[in-house]
Amino acid sequence: MSQHSRLCGSIAWLAACLTLTAASVCAQRIAPAEPADFTSRLAADRAHRELLSRSLGRGLAWRSVGPIVQGGRIVDIESVPGSPKSLLAAYASGGLWRSDNAGQSFRPIFDAEPTLIMGDIGVDPQNPERIWVGTGENNASRSSYGGLGVFRSDDGGKTFQHMGLGDTDRIGRIIVDPRDGDRVLVAASGSLYTTRGDRGVFLTEDGGKTWNVVIAGDGMAGAIDLALAPGDPDTVYAATWDRSRRPWNFVESGVGSAIWKSIDGGRNWKRIEGGFPQGSDIGRIGLATSPAAPDTIYACVDHQGPLEDDRRPPDDSVLSPRRVRAMTVEEFLSYDPRDIDAFLRGNDFHEDLDAEALIGGLESGEITLTALLDDIQDGNAALFDVDIRGLEVWRSDDRGDSWRRTHDEPLEGVTFSYGYYFGQIRVAPDDVDRVWTMGVPLIASEDGGKTWRNILGAGVHVDNHALWIDPADSKHLILGNDGGLDETYDAGENWRSIDAQAVGQFYTVELDDAKPFNIIGGLQDNGTLKGSSRADRDDGPSWS
Repeated sequence: MSQHSRLCGSIAWLAACLTLTAASVCAQRIAPAEPADFTSRLAADRAHRELLSRSLGRGLAWRSVGPIVQGGRIVDIESVPGSPKSLLAAYASGGLWRSDNAGQSFRPIFDAEPTLIMGDIGVDPQNPERIWVGTGENNASRSSYGGLGVFRSDDGGKTFQHMGLGDTDRIGRIIVDPRDGDRVLVAASGSLYTTRGDRGVFLTEDGGKTWNVVIAGDGMAGAIDLALAPGDPDTVYAATWDRSRRPWNFVESGVGSAIWKSIDGGRNWKRIEGGFPQGSDIGRIGLATSPAAPDTIYACVDHQGPLEDDRRPPDDSVLSPRRVRAMTVEEFLSYDPRDIDAFLRGNDFHEDLDAEALIGGLESGEITLTALLDDIQDGNAALFDVDIRGLEVWRSDDRGDSWRRTHDEPLEGVTFSYGYYFGQIRVAPDDVDRVWTMGVPLIASEDGGKTWRNILGAGVHVDNHALWIDPADSKHLILGNDGGLDETYDAGENWRSIDAQAVGQFYTVELDDAKPFNIIGGLQDNGTLKGSSRADRDDGPSWS
């Protein structure tokens, strides 16, 4: 073969290889990206551990540098039956921690598992050594992440084993049948961004070996909460939640949001109506019962529907960006010029634009309401400037057959327009009329929900997600929020911060050029902090 022929052959072979490579690359690029399922995520964890075991740095000693000037986002708090000083605290992205000295110190007990994303804790009332952990955060913010199903410990948290439901992604509640610790119900809300995986209410009657779906999810609707009727574990309530998040949007309500009831221990269910709100405006629902009145059940509801005219505050005639957004030009021009001036000044328009100038511009077409609103578009205003019904508390005194809203006035300044981030309500074990519900503040009622007051003390972090009530003293509360744990012994008159853990959720971290270098990072709802690389875990003052 001539050199020319060999050269031509080589070029042809190279061209063929490049064509195949390009085709392969293009095929890889156009192949749709699928969310990782449980099997692939578990395989990734095993691969990570294998690489770590062979890493040149495997023998390096690591130390926590903090910070502990704040804690991290709490999703659940439980006590251990029979051990009044033993507490369990679940952090959204910081794992499960245990204290055996009434919160003076905590230790991590879930760090060896393939996920640190917590959802809920369930402790077997008959066997407090058996702890169930549902993984995947039940709150639906962009900083909430999915988990890997259900885990169980039979030795108080020393070791755990995976018990299934790996593709449920997010678990809102676990309840253990007080008569039989092998019977467990799990509420799973499912993947936040897709319809893939499993969602709904699941029941095991053999300690987690097998699971049956007893309320099937529908589309994006899954289950978010569960509650037992005290003294009658055959009567169980469940809440489902219909929501759909996208990177650019979030629909936090839907027709799949509802309360369900079972009278056979969770095997069969019926959707509750009886005057309870229904429809596409219903968002997240939280449930609570009390041994003080076994027939009573409370529900907190994130109601995205418009606030009824007869429940609007007296000054609601003043224009707001949200109300203007829904108006025609003619409707806007029907307002008193003094209200229009107040709207302009309240939204920081230049003083040259007064009511007279704006009215003239709108009438001539030189100004549009859309352009006007674009000038004041504010993400925070969209959250706080609300005209929706928002948080509502509903009560049934006949096991869900009929319902009534407990309050006449709107519960303003509690969950605003983002009730999807809260959805928790609690009732005192010794007084069915003492109720707490969580939002930006913690609010309490002593008259069955008719009137409410903020009991969040000075210095206590906002955005509350969990509340533990001492079964022996209902004035003793432990509150979980975006900043960790706080405790009161007098029903909220005075609060103290409980030992913080280095579990803050960092969005990003950078280093500076100082010697020794400093670490700077932004945290979820805890600002930007800076600390020395020479710090140790307990060196709180080195971070600020």
